[in-house]
Amino acid sequence: MVPRLLTRIFANTPLGCCPRRRTARRRSPRPPTEARPITLPPRPEPLEYWISCALSKDAQALAGRHPALKKALFYLGEHYAQPVSLDELASHAHVSRSHLSFLFRTELHTAFKTLLGRLRVQKASELLSTDLRQPITDVAMSVGFADLSHFEKSFRRQWGKSPREFRRGIVAATPVPAHRPLSAPAR
Repeated sequence: MVPRLLTRIFANTPLGCCPRRRTARRRSPRPPTEARPITLPPRPEPLEYWISCALSKDAQALAGRHPALKKALFYLGEHYAQPVSLDELASHAHVSRSHLSFLFRTELHTAFKTLLGRLRVQKASELLSTDLRQPITDVAMSVGFADLSHFEKSFRRQWGKSPREFRRGIVAATPVPAHRPLSAPAR
């Protein structure tokens, strides 16, 4: 009975054509158009730029950015030495954790943890170059690293040398003041 029913249904349709299945129609080729110039997306700012914006609280440099991202960067610039989580940062910026992570990836082209680590290493390099007598362990702890080995790995990744080598390079580049010979006391 089924084959007879099918023959009645498809009796008036052309071969290869089924009312339930539509085949893709071929479009006629588009007429040639003028070649459009290729526009590349804007080059993302380097990570050092965002670090300097966070540390200096440069609101003008962040004028076109999302307000939550501005709040998050300013908060990081102030609290980089404390343990900061993405959840805490998101609640401070009044957005969800996933949305803040999305903002970091799309607008800054980096992850939150990467930015925080680089920010801490940047501040550590400033401390190492200004206070030559402060122990490296104290510098690491003061910028928010919990252990020295992680600090040294992060520092080497960013600067290409250990914190000790970095400090030695600064000491070697610092000019030594010329000493004048002592003159004989006047009699």
